[in-house]
Amino acid sequence: MRLVLTTVFDAGDAGAAEESVSFHVKAGVDLVLAAVRDEEVAVALQKLGDHVHVERSAGDGAELRTRLARRAVAEFGADWVISSAADEYWWPRGENLKEVLAPIPERYTIVQGLRRDFPAGETTRRSSPEDGGGAVLRPVFRADPDVSIDASGAIDLRRSVPLRAWIRSR
Repeated sequence: MRLVLTTVFDAGDAGAAEESVSFHVKAGVDLVLAAVRDEEVAVALQKLGDHVHVERSAGDGAELRTRLARRAVAEFGADWVISSAADEYWWPRGENLKEVLAPIPERYTIVQGLRRDFPAGETTRRSSPEDGGGAVLRPVFRADPDVSIDASGAIDLRRSVPLRAWIRSR
């Protein structure tokens, strides 16, 4: 299985971009396909070698996210794709992300993870609208060369079969 994470890094902290890519590679991502708009960030990411492919780009949100996801499939052979925001960290509930995705039956094309916010300077997470966290389900999806992703990150696949309320037991 080949797992590709796509993301967009705007101008800013090259160290944070390196940290994000390194985290996801250690968490089981085979390749990070990163669109960058800042030369300093591009140079920092290129130092990470074969685990990251840097694209210098200035496209808009929806078009750029869609293009990255389609490239992940067509050019990099992705089986699963995570379309991630630059500040998101995909924490596996298992040994690594690939181990979590591997047992999912082929008929399911989308798996959703619950986003948890950790506001800067706070030690507790916010995870619901009641406590100011605005819980959001974020999708991981099976490779589809015709995928479309809107600016909010919503996924549109040719064949969309989401896996709901899946509990994996050992």
